[in-house]
Amino acid sequence: MTSRPWRFALPLGLAFIAMATNTEAQTERSYRTVSMSRQFVDESDITLRVRFALGHFNLGRDQGGALYRSQLVYDEELFEPVHQYDRDSRTLNIEIKTEGSRRVNLNVQDFRDLRQRLDVTLSPAVPARVDLEFGVVRADLDLGGLALIDATIKSGASETTLRFSRPTTMPCERLHVETGAAELRVDGLGNSNCSTMEFEGAAGTFILDFTGEWQHQGETDVKIKLGVGALTLRFPEDLGVAVSLDRFLATFDRSGFIKRGDVYYSSNYTDAATKLRLEINAAFGDINVEWLSR
Repeated sequence: MTSRPWRFALPLGLAFIAMATNTEAQTERSYRTVSMSRQFVDESDITLRVRFALGHFNLGRDQGGALYRSQLVYDEELFEPVHQYDRDSRTLNIEIKTEGSRRVNLNVQDFRDLRQRLDVTLSPAVPARVDLEFGVVRADLDLGGLALIDATIKSGASETTLRFSRPTTMPCERLHVETGAAELRVDGLGNSNCSTMEFEGAAGTFILDFTGEWQHQGETDVKIKLGVGALTLRFPEDLGVAVSLDRFLATFDRSGFIKRGDVYYSSNYTDAATKLRLEINAAFGDINVEWLSR
């Protein structure tokens, strides 16, 4: 018996994908590769805009002095690529899209074997804005070491790892991450140097790790909205943390906190040099806390 397809509405109508659990024989797929790079000249900044519906996506820091490098491998029978750099707006725009309301049908094995992928690296010397939207994607994003100004990341049914493997090199105005039915792990948020952070998840498993070299002194504001799922928060022991919680049927691990009024404070909050203020809105699930030593 064949089960019903899993259907996901992808951001901005990138594509409509039906994924079934049957084991129909795969047809041979035809892939094409588009590569681009640009050497740094005198650019004052760069914006990376990606709309990637399906496949594997990797983003990181360029090691060779280029403003950017990108390589897109796509299924030419299913998708059409947009892969261009606008010099006036200093925007690198990468997209794969289907024509009109065309349906893309893949079974689970097809997705596992899919060789469609996008690899992008950005110069760490140029201030960067990152605007990403993807659908059914396995994403590995490392923004560590970039001169990050702002980052917006939206995903559908994805498996995403976002890392700040080293400190960013300038103040970041905002980090906004929004997911659908997803697995999301964010590591090294202390290295992001972002003054505000926002995370929204409809359903899934979410891990937010706030370790790193906190350059932003004073208070950092974090807003979290969670529908259904499990949320794990990881804090270094020397970070001052205050949590305001609005929950329906979600549990909250109070370990390491003292409640004053409607707010939960870590015991070191008053004296901590770096403070984190979290506003959490959760419906169903578990909110777990882990305190990590340096």
